[in-house]
Amino acid sequence: MQKCHDQRRDVCACFIDYEKAFDRVLHSKLIEVLKECGVDGKDIRIIHNLYWKQVAEVRAGDIVTPKLSIQRGVRQGCLLSPLLFNLYADRIFKEAVEDLDVGVRVNGERITSIKYADDTVLLAESLEDLQLLLNRLSSAGQRAGLTINIMKTKWMVFSRSSHDDAVLTLRGR
Repeated sequence: MQKCHDQRRDVCACFIDYEKAFDRVLHSKLIEVLKECGVDGKDIRIIHNLYWKQVAEVRAGDIVTPKLSIQRGVRQGCLLSPLLFNLYADRIFKEAVEDLDVGVRVNGERITSIKYADDTVLLAESLEDLQLLLNRLSSAGQRAGLTINIMKTKWMVFSRSSHDDAVLTLRGR
């Protein structure tokens, strides 16, 4: 940020919030991602047994529902969950930006995002590029079960000039 500021370049940032991010990870898609990342089959089976042989039942007073198989999500609070989500989200992000030449150039490298677990910040040098990134990430995320929460997603421009009239939209809002 400082380098861009010193060079009088704008940095546009969008702070993404996914709706129930850890709960929306599609198990079948995550298995694909783990295989693509070269995770050993034995380790995938361990993760599969830890995460996907889970069932739940709902109890209300004396009434208990039949057991339900849990088909998506990674466990909240599990040490492995942020790593699994990182791999999942990184695949989605790469799919979204694979053919784009956007982001913030620092020391010759393009930086399009800063990510950890379900926290993602998109970076661009213009609002137009940021809008493009946001649209592409939203579409790729939807295909993988992740929805951007419009109400909690925020953006800002680090600039020496005013951008008071600037607007970003997502899904028509």
